[in-house]
Amino acid sequence: MSFQPSPFQVKIFEWIQRAEQRLNTARTLVVQAKPGSGKTTTLVQGSEYIINKSSAIFVAFNKHIAEELQQKLPLRMSARTIHSLGYQAIGDYFGRRPQVKGNLHNLLIREWVASKRYELDLDNDEEKELKDEIKALINLCQLSLIDPSNEDAVWDGVRHYGIDVRFDIHPAIDAVKEILAKIKREARKHISYNEMVWLPIIENMALPKYKAVLADESQDFNRLQQTFLYRMVAPGGYGIFVGDENQALYGFAMASTSGMSDIVTERKAETLPLSICYRCPTSHIALANEIYPGMEARHNAPGGEIWDINDHDTGDKIKQGDLVLCRVNAPLIPLCFQLIREGINAQVKGRDIGQSLIKDLRKISKKYSINWEDPQIAFNEYKRDEEKKIRLTFRDDEEEAAMAIERLTDKVGCLVAIWEGSGCDSLPCMEDTIERLFADKDAAIWLSTIHKAKGLEADNVFILKPSIMPHPKARKSWEIVQENNMKYVAFTRAKNRLFFCWEQNEEGRPISLGLRNPTPQGAAILDTALSEHEELPVPVFSEEDEY
Repeated sequence: MSFQPSPFQVKIFEWIQRAEQRLNTARTLVVQAKPGSGKTTTLVQGSEYIINKSSAIFVAFNKHIAEELQQKLPLRMSARTIHSLGYQAIGDYFGRRPQVKGNLHNLLIREWVASKRYELDLDNDEEKELKDEIKALINLCQLSLIDPSNEDAVWDGVRHYGIDVRFDIHPAIDAVKEILAKIKREARKHISYNEMVWLPIIENMALPKYKAVLADESQDFNRLQQTFLYRMVAPGGYGIFVGDENQALYGFAMASTSGMSDIVTERKAETLPLSICYRCPTSHIALANEIYPGMEARHNAPGGEIWDINDHDTGDKIKQGDLVLCRVNAPLIPLCFQLIREGINAQVKGRDIGQSLIKDLRKISKKYSINWEDPQIAFNEYKRDEEKKIRLTFRDDEEEAAMAIERLTDKVGCLVAIWEGSGCDSLPCMEDTIERLFADKDAAIWLSTIHKAKGLEADNVFILKPSIMPHPKARKSWEIVQENNMKYVAFTRAKNRLFFCWEQNEEGRPISLGLRNPTPQGAAILDTALSEHEELPVPVFSEEDEY
């Protein structure tokens, strides 16, 4: 069947045709795309209207997506990552490409801390905390283009992105200044992945120039990536940035919830909508539109179903291929163990979360001497001491302290749930269990925080603890935006049924459970509907078109 563009896509294609003839007033187009609206398909089809395809580029978020896109794009048009383009610019600047060391920052941080060990009088735990903070601040300064000499700006960034800072920030900032200076001095020899993008911008290197620069998932670009893309547009050329600001989940590599609006303002961009959702049924679209209006259903979209059920029934209702979401991690773990005991290959998405839990667990084991008959004693001591550090760090910002404590509470809750579900009696057992829970490999059922739900969809989606969307501790305006975005993302993952799984005394729990607003197609009682719940395919990881 030939491609039939929607009216929204037609307007985008017409903009490209005018841009090719230099008839547009604006040199930048921002496409505000709704969930499941076919963003990548639109860009691929739109690229057919570019006359000189060798002077156009599709910037992809990672190498895998770039390789897939290359198979779909017209001949002579390339798809590349920002990192590969930056690495090319560095090679051209130095006349050779430096070695890429993934652990370069760790090596430089270790070297700096060792040189200051006696001056700072650090014990082992303090030294480890300082290293972690230096690494986080380097990331902040590079990806947000913050000058580490501006301590107020650094501190604003720490608060704004919710970075956990437990140590005195001043030596960490000193370290960042010295380490970044050394990275620049030695860049001819070796760099890390961040430097592939940061170095060309900070050193004002010549970047590859293109007449047309197309970029997807633009809501997730940080300040560094935005700046890089701006500089790639050749004089007289144009850029097209596609994304959905309402799906910006913040903290994604220092991305901003206002990233799309920033592009519009800074580039004086024209905006066009891409509003038809080809994934969700009409009832789910209506629910999502209560948060952010404007999404439209495809022609002949099904009505879909929305259910309210008891949380203790969730494990009995889930089938292969379903997706389970929650605002936080801890509630996902007991359900994951229940499914595993039933012989289902269930996993919690986020290998980095698992590694972070192992790191915390080792720290607790070293400092608090865990009694594995009741490790919660050590876990609670750790939580108490960390809370004190958080309150001291954010003594002038109670709201940020509250959110940091919530993140800590979720971590400790995860450890408790893992111990209770596994019955582990040793540190190696706990570490092995965490590795398997967060393996990120071929799960039949994925359990995921909404933060990690990027690219995930399923016929049936279960949402645990709906009352914490938005999170009750969110108070600042940008936090509230982020929370509403997460709710919006959660409501737009299902293609058929959406389940809200309520605890017995949970705030907001409906008096009457069951199917909401039954339609003629879906008015059967819960047990009847779920008895027909078929074996479904594994959720689709579509990092390019479905999010």
